[in-house]
Amino acid sequence: MSASQSGASRATARAAGVAIIASLLFLGCANAESADAPPAKTTFESSAWKADAPGVRHGMAENLINSRVLIGKSRDEVIALLGKPDQQGKDFLTYEVYSTVNTHQGPAYAIRVEFDATGQRVHEVRVDTDTGIGDLDMN
Repeated sequence: MSASQSGASRATARAAGVAIIASLLFLGCANAESADAPPAKTTFESSAWKADAPGVRHGMAENLINSRVLIGKSRDEVIALLGKPDQQGKDFLTYEVYSTVNTHQGPAYAIRVEFDATGQRVHEVRVDTDTGIGDLDMN
């Protein structure tokens, strides 16, 4: 093997090594980003909501609101479906929602379940913007 062929072989091996390292770094960064990404939107499911794994409620929030599954339900029925609320009052319940798995940033927003004038039945389910913790991005 001549000196020029040996040099070319080393250059090819070096280029291959750089390409492998770059690929591994790219894959590592892509995986790190996906850990912080909100989960895909999904259909509301009571046991998953109550388990409250980070980010799970965010994936279900739009469906929970738009399906109107809580409208007309009593306070006890709502708590049976959603679990213990994070806050409650005479005419409302709120459930904190984390938009990513990074719960150290605090909740992104809350789902507010509002009861009718008698306090007996749900008449509205919405994103709670009164707390100042943010709006739900329905996109």
